[in-house]
Amino acid sequence: MMNIKVEDIMDTITKDMDSTSIAQKYLATSYYIKQIKKYASFHDIVIFGASEIGRQLYFMLKKENITFVRAYCDNDDGKQGIIMDGIQIMNPNDAVRKYPDAVFIIISMLYADEMMNQLVLLGVPATHISFFDIHHSGIGD
Repeated sequence: MMNIKVEDIMDTITKDMDSTSIAQKYLATSYYIKQIKKYASFHDIVIFGASEIGRQLYFMLKKENITFVRAYCDNDDGKQGIIMDGIQIMNPNDAVRKYPDAVFIIISMLYADEMMNQLVLLGVPATHISFFDIHHSGIGD
C-alpha cells in the first residue's frame, strides 16, 4: 500500500499560497467552495475532528444549507459520546459502521496522514475521504 503524505502535499500548497498573488489565492478559495458544493452530493457527512475547526466547518456547511452532517468522529476517547451542536461525537470505527456511504472530511492537517490511513484500513473508499484546511480556504477571511 502506498504511503501518501498529505502533509507534504499541504505544505507545498501552503508554501505556494503564501507566496502567491491575490488571483491565485482566489483560485484556492474557489477550490474550497467547489469542495463544499461537492459535499452536497453525499447524503451523509462525517467530520473527522471534533474541535473548534470541525465546528467551523459544520457551521460553514449549515450556512450553505448542507444539513446532513451525521456525526463528528474523533480518536480522543474523552470526546466520544458527547453531543456537540446537536451531533454525536463517535469513534471512527463506529462512524464508519453506521455511515458506510458517508464522505469523511478530515479537518486536522497535523494528523491527516494517520486519519486517512485509519479510514482506508476501516474500508472507506478514497473517493469518500476529503481534506478541508479551513485556515487556507480563504472562506470567511
